[in-house]
Amino acid sequence: MTDCYRISIEEGLREYATLIGNSYQLYKALAWQGLKQHDVKAYTDLSDSKKEELKNSLEFHLPTTTPNCPNN
Repeated sequence: MTDCYRISIEEGLREYATLIGNSYQLYKALAWQGLKQHDVKAYTDLSDSKKEELKNSLEFHLPTTTPNCPNN
């Protein structure tokens, strides 16, 4: 069930990313964030390297999403 919703979210975010020119990797990482924050098994079962990849993607791309807002 988790995969069904996560994949749907990823696909929707991918379409949105294409429209606004942002990286799909950012939206993929965002789709996993809710699962991470709620300690969902699908996230906890990921390899450490996959978790690190998602974290790095989020840290790299997120600051570019709102350049007119301070990152406080």
